[in-house]
Amino acid sequence: MAYAPLDAGKLELDFKATDRPVPEHNSPEQWSQSYATDHILTATWDVSRGWAAPKIGPYSNISLPPTASVFHYATACFEGLKVYRGYDGRARLFRPNLNAARLLRSATRLCLPSFDPAELEKLLVRFAAVEAPKWAPESRPGTFFYLRPVMIATQPTIGLQPPGEALLYIVAVSYPNIGENPRVERPLSGGDMSSDGKFMSFKATETSNTPGLKLWASSGKHTRAWPGGAGDAKVGSNYGPTLLIQDQAGKQGFDQVLWLYGGLPGSETNNNPLVTEAGGSNFFLVWKTPCGKTQLVTAPLDQGIILPGVTRQSIIELARSKFPGDQELDVVEEDYGIEDVIAAYEEGRLLEAFAAGTAYFVTPVKQITYKDKEVHLPLSAGAVVGKYTAALREHLAGIKYGVIESEWATVLEEQS
Repeated sequence: MAYAPLDAGKLELDFKATDRPVPEHNSPEQWSQSYATDHILTATWDVSRGWAAPKIGPYSNISLPPTASVFHYATACFEGLKVYRGYDGRARLFRPNLNAARLLRSATRLCLPSFDPAELEKLLVRFAAVEAPKWAPESRPGTFFYLRPVMIATQPTIGLQPPGEALLYIVAVSYPNIGENPRVERPLSGGDMSSDGKFMSFKATETSNTPGLKLWASSGKHTRAWPGGAGDAKVGSNYGPTLLIQDQAGKQGFDQVLWLYGGLPGSETNNNPLVTEAGGSNFFLVWKTPCGKTQLVTAPLDQGIILPGVTRQSIIELARSKFPGDQELDVVEEDYGIEDVIAAYEEGRLLEAFAAGTAYFVTPVKQITYKDKEVHLPLSAGAVVGKYTAALREHLAGIKYGVIESEWATVLEEQS
């Protein structure tokens, strides 16, 4: 028998109409982040035959033996992307080719099976097109739902070895705008919102609290990723161990952990731990250098401790085209430490900070706490978001929601 590649052209369809309602904006169902759509896409693999034909069928549970590799050795990787309903009535994905390519890199890191990313992209597009008419309907422009492609090792063995069986699946869930304060009172002048005030657009909204995230900078005892590890892969084992520290930060009133690397005895960065990521998102600063140059700064990818985010890459590419460095904003990928951030704040050079990723999109940061020091970003009810953060966020949102034409947007041919 020939070894079969992953082939989107062999996709089998078993659609099922259900009467499950689409959750309201900011509803408990949305905030559970577990309210699934109607279907699931699956494709199995084994080492002797390769990939079976992918299938879209009714959403259901997955049955696995207790000895499946994924339960014992965290042989799992995943992606996250959203399906956006544009203001022109069309549904879109944002750069799904990058998500497909990254899932392949993550799978390779775990000895999970290889595939052509272009075939996975086709499956993502097809699955999104099936679910979009109901879960991000034309009657709700400016909304989205979340796609989660996953690959796991399913071989039933407790032996620590490369898996001989695997499962690729794609599910989708109704998802809240977690970068938005749920206590929305009214849109700002000129904001895009439906007449009932329920469906948010990418425009800024006025909330009951000062907007922005509060970040707690990790201590030297806790590190998200390290050189030689798998911090640059989207594997499940990178995320579970962060939950304890995230929970501790949440109990102290913080939204996320600002992950630092270094600070241990003998570390090269012992006195100035490197800033890496904010929770599961990439992290950016806008500051002025001591020489007066305005920079957009984020940690580099060269040490393998930063996830190469799709939003991260898009922000860097957009900023370099929108704000040429020799004119206004210099885009810099380089190491910098938490003490550099504190010094910039104390000297009045720190202008903006934001987290960026699929879940949080582009969300401003209003406070960073490191040990006994606090950094406060200049956010207030009258300044919802900084100048550069706002420009980048609104341009990217414009692409996602069909306001700005771009090759980064994949328009879906939806199922009737």
